[in-house]
Amino acid sequence: MGVGVREAVLLDMRGRIDKAGLDAAGRDERDGDDAKKQDCCFYVHLGLYKPFHLSMEGIIMLTKPQMRSAVFALFFLVVMLAAAQVQARLTGDRENGTAVKAATILPEAIFTNIKGEDTSLAAWRGEVVLVNLWATWCPPCVAELASLETLGRKMKDHGFKVVAISMDRKKSAEEVKAFLEEKGIMYLDVYMDSRRDIAKKWSYEGLPVSFLLDRNGMIVSRFEGPRVWDEGKTLAQVAQVVGVSVPTP
Repeated sequence: MGVGVREAVLLDMRGRIDKAGLDAAGRDERDGDDAKKQDCCFYVHLGLYKPFHLSMEGIIMLTKPQMRSAVFALFFLVVMLAAAQVQARLTGDRENGTAVKAATILPEAIFTNIKGEDTSLAAWRGEVVLVNLWATWCPPCVAELASLETLGRKMKDHGFKVVAISMDRKKSAEEVKAFLEEKGIMYLDVYMDSRRDIAKKWSYEGLPVSFLLDRNGMIVSRFEGPRVWDEGKTLAQVAQVVGVSVPTP
């Protein structure tokens, strides 16, 4: 009976880890659209289940057969509570934007404009820049475009630039422009991660994701998930970095 419980537990946990490992490997191989679709919960589970599996194997080997089920249940509960705490922290960061305490800068990456010309964030050094990574297949991304456009218009005379970079692989720059126009978005310039340089070099968990950069190109805040950019705390946060009072409509 004891051997049966041990084998069942290890088979279950190994199955979880194998699946997570395959998912991770697949994610590493996919750059672009699908590579960043995983929810942050994936990283929590991948980070906890593996040490959980290794620890459980040792515990089960050393525990009396009669107690193994109870030990497994207790250990699993502890791990799930830890995962819930991590998830809650991530959710809080998403609501307010994650302030970057240490001075950091995005890795140098080349992307293209509507004409197919190469450019990089160095082109806007000296301005406050809000870099937004999005895609036409991402509903939350599309939902925040109108407020991004409004934010750009409000701040345009204060050395501020919204750089919205499409991560689409299956659409050309002209198709992305047409998509924006269909949505009534006329102000945002079209930029494309044509070389997949950003997808390979920048670290982010999913789309949309935005980086607020100061005039020296340093990351001030990182925003996971969609925002309403043209009002409330988010607008005030951007205005503070730009150095202006919250603009009126």
